[in-house]
Order: sequence, then structure tokens, then C-alpha cells
Amino acid sequence: AGPPPCLPDHDDFRPWSAEALCGLPLAVSLDNSTHPFPTNPVALRVGVMRKAGCEGGVVLRNPGFWGIAARPSLTFRLEFWASTTAPIAVSPTLWCPALGRSITTAATLSVVGPGWAPHAVSLRAREGCDAAVLSLTLAGSGGGAVTHFDGFSLMPGDAVAGIFRRDVF
Repeated sequence: AGPPPCLPDHDDFRPWSAEALCGLPLAVSLDNSTHPFPTNPVALRVGVMRKAGCEGGVVLRNPGFWGIAARPSLTFRLEFWASTTAPIAVSPTLWCPALGRSITTAATLSVVGPGWAPHAVSLRAREGCDAAVLSLTLAGSGGGAVTHFDGFSLMPGDAVAGIFRRDVF
């Protein structure tokens, strides 16, 4: 068996950043209490609250390694695993800091169960951006939810051999 895996600093979940919306409390950390993969025993734990008149509870952002290069009409495939104590809506987009807006088509996924389940969606770029950021707006459906995320993958549709960014070749 051996010792339990070490948990990194639970407050340091870089490269992810988090922002609470509408003055809601922010509860984001690393957690090793549950995970979908035994080879990666640490998941991102997010407390998602709901407030009347607020379109979301928490925004999670990940810039990738050097920013995410997007060209108009390029489709990205986002995949991740999630588990939640209460239903939440996840609205992913690619956010372009240079433009100050989302550059992809709108999408919303429902995360509904307490067991780990895979989720996937395609995001199509409406315009280009040299250093876009994956942005997930999470909204609870009731008083609040604790949601765990793991196994994120965002791949451009034109990836070389399905795994390498075409713009680096």
C-alpha cells in the first residue's frame, strides 16, 4: 500500500485562477478526498453558490502554457471530469484578454451527479486571439454545491497527430 499521496499546498492551484461573482464567497482549493484517476489523486474543489439576480457564482480561468492561440473558425474540444453534491451549470468559453471578451460560441454543460462523470463540448472561435484563456463560469442551481474537477483537456481541432498544436510547428 504505502503512504497516502502528498497533497500540494491546497491554496495554490496554479495555473488556475478563480474569481467569485456578485460578492459571493470564494471557496476553491486542491483536494485529495475524491478523484477519478488513481494516478492523479488531487482534484480541484470548488464551492459554487447561487444568488438571486446573479448569472454565475465562480469563474475559473486557465491560460494554458503560453496562452491559447485561436484563429477564426477553429474548433476546440474541451473535455473534463466532474463530480458534484448538487447540480451546477458550467459555461465554458475562450476569453481573449486583449479584446476583453469571449471569442467562442456559447455553450453550457450540466454537471448533475455525485459520481465522477466525463463531460465534453466543442467551442468554435468566432475571432482570433494570440493568447486566449480557458474560462469556466459555474452557477449553482440551489443553495450551493461542492464540485470537484479533474482531467481537463482543451485541444484544437487541427492538432497535429491529435495532440500537438499546429501553430508551434
